[in-house]
Amino acid sequence: MARLMGADCRLVDEGFDIGIRASWEDAMRSVRETGGTPYAIPAGASVHKYGGFGYVGFAADDRADRVIGIDGSGTPGQLRTQMRGIVDQTADLVELGRPVRDAEIAINPDYAYPAYGVPSNETNEAIRLAAQTEAMITDPVHGPCV
Repeated sequence: MARLMGADCRLVDEGFDIGIRASWEDAMRSVRETGGTPYAIPAGASVHKYGGFGYVGFAADDRADRVIGIDGSGTPGQLRTQMRGIVDQTADLVELGRPVRDAEIAINPDYAYPAYGVPSNETNEAIRLAAQTEAMITDPVHGPCV
């Protein structure tokens, strides 16, 4: 889908998580070298400086009781560590005024089925149904495109 829309997709065999990798930095550099101005949004957008704003905005008004991390890589322990850093950085950035408690961080592992980037049979059926009945084309995963 991304290629159909003209994106420059570069697949690398480095596994998946929300961390920043050398290949990601290389892609940003190549865009700059060809005269482009990349706006870097890492996987899940949450490692981005402003990625956690939605949660802390609601937490500041007591309208949220937890931040939910979507585990697409099957590594919930690693995700929890990354989320802690994102949540703490964002809380500091917006001067939340209190630490985010561990109990406020939840991990949803359901998105790693059967594996990140591999749509299940049910997902493929849903994509077909939307395409055939509504002429709506969907993408089960946002790929590493620049």
